[in-house]
Amino acid sequence: MAHDRRDFGVIPYGVAGLDQAFVAAARPAVGYIYLASNGLPNPSAGVPACLDDLVGALQ
Repeated sequence: MAHDRRDFGVIPYGVAGLDQAFVAAARPAVGYIYLASNGLPNPSAGVPACLDDLVGALQ
């Protein structure tokens, strides 16, 4: 059974910057990608520094 990629997403945390190779590899399999700059215990405490670059890579 095939699954729609829009049913899947990834949220790597502790990311220092945009990894273009990761985004390119993940795009065919997942519909949503968000990179969190912070680590545990609260990875989504702020907006990642690479958000503009991520948006550009996903367009």
